[in-house]
Amino acid sequence: GGLHAGAHRDKPPKGLVMNETPGATQRKCLEPAETSTVDVYIGARIRGRRLMLKLSADAFASRLFLPVAVIQAFEEGMVRIRASTLHDISNILKVPIRFFFDGYTASAANDV
Repeated sequence: GGLHAGAHRDKPPKGLVMNETPGATQRKCLEPAETSTVDVYIGARIRGRRLMLKLSADAFASRLFLPVAVIQAFEEGMVRIRASTLHDISNILKVPIRFFFDGYTASAANDV
């Protein structure tokens, strides 16, 4: 019993909930997964909104507790984004989750 190492680590910024250690999140985010046109579309919407807010990739990555390389992979649609991560991204970019899907039509994609 008792407290284990890491029990006193800094808490994430208010409003951002992290359920895992950053290392675990990074490993899960980088697992190879089949991506689709919707992943590319969502990534482009994230990048567009981030640039509109003049938020650097470094600052964005820091707020998500992820390396910049993962942010770049998200924005290029190379990595599928977990629902909980997309929720955090929507909070940081101050948009509802539906924003990332606005304008996307599944009928245009052959991967549904």
